[in-house]
Amino acid sequence: MEPTDTGRDTGSEGKGAATRLARRSMLSAVAAAAVLLSAVGLAGVAQSAPSGPGTAIDTIRNLESKGKRVIVNRVGTAPLSQCNVSSVAEGHDVTVRDPVGTTGSQERIRYSTVYVTVRC
Repeated sequence: MEPTDTGRDTGSEGKGAATRLARRSMLSAVAAAAVLLSAVGLAGVAQSAPSGPGTAIDTIRNLESKGKRVIVNRVGTAPLSQCNVSSVAEGHDVTVRDPVGTTGSQERIRYSTVYVTVRC
């Protein structure tokens, strides 16, 4: 009489297969998370990108009027008024902790940074 498959893990072969399956599942989950985070990150950058014609100065002033701290990366030596924006990227939020009550604190965003790359 031949043994029948009960679907249960009965030996080291089954454990190896289960480990491989778990590893594949984890890699799939990590890959999906990376794709999602990339899409979210790109959406944030796209919202801050300059829209329409204008100088680098116009773009910088627009971002500053929205409360952003702008860090300019310049490629070239011409005056900023002669530069074109080649990219805009969200930077980090700078936060502070405010006291709450006698023992607690609450974090708040002090300002957000934006990196603007210009070519002159």
